[in-house]
Amino acid sequence: MKGYLTVNKMSKLTGIAPSALRYYAKIGLFTPDHVDPETGYKYYALNQVSYAPMIRYLRYLNMPIEEIKRLQGDVSIETTLDALKTQQSIIKYQIHDLNRMYKNLSGRIEEIEKAVSTEHGKLFYEKLPDQYALYVDRPIDVKAPLTDTVVDFQQIIEKQTSHSYEEMFFGRVLSVYSTRDAIEGKFDTYCSTELILDDPLGIKNTRILPAGTYAMMYVNDIRENARQYIPYFLEKIKEDGRQIDGNIRVAYSVGYAVSLKKQEQTTRISVKIK
Repeated sequence: MKGYLTVNKMSKLTGIAPSALRYYAKIGLFTPDHVDPETGYKYYALNQVSYAPMIRYLRYLNMPIEEIKRLQGDVSIETTLDALKTQQSIIKYQIHDLNRMYKNLSGRIEEIEKAVSTEHGKLFYEKLPDQYALYVDRPIDVKAPLTDTVVDFQQIIEKQTSHSYEEMFFGRVLSVYSTRDAIEGKFDTYCSTELILDDPLGIKNTRILPAGTYAMMYVNDIRENARQYIPYFLEKIKEDGRQIDGNIRVAYSVGYAVSLKKQEQTTRISVKIK
């Protein structure tokens, strides 16, 4: 038809796929100006070409289709700016969220690679900044699954923040041995469990793990060998002429979530030193 554009021609001019144009027409987002009553072919008016890029751009910004449809019904500088600023705020939050996720993921990759490359049973020292930790202080049998504690963390996080437990959990749980118990040879119970947080997020039951120098050692899965590994760890610190300052924490750097191969599972033991 003269003065009109077919779906394929509109697609070539706007970069919107024909299937997308048909879908937009079906839901009333971008409706053809004319439909041939005999053939059912859809045709767009020439002036529709100028608005199509805006729709494509708004979809690129992940603006909901219903919001775009609402905007189409009342197009003005005011309504357009309002819609764009709303989407800007949403994207700003998404960027913040993605940056946090990227930071968590990078730290997890670094921890796994370090666990793989560091000699097991070798004592080393590392300076750490203050770290926030959500904690549950109650005795937990070392052989028991952490199910109950996981539920505790999940309920606390999801009730007190807008974050999900899953996005914070992976590789960030510490099981805590009382130093007194360890010195007395008692390794059957953790005195506490902690979940490392990027920031306190206003969550109750949060404490700061103080900055300082920490003695560390990677060993195989500690749950079956705590009586062997922890006294050895403490003895090596003593041989270096250092004194411990706090409880002993273990992190499952390579646990079941990372590898089901028993020989690959790795625990990091750490304790702050004076």
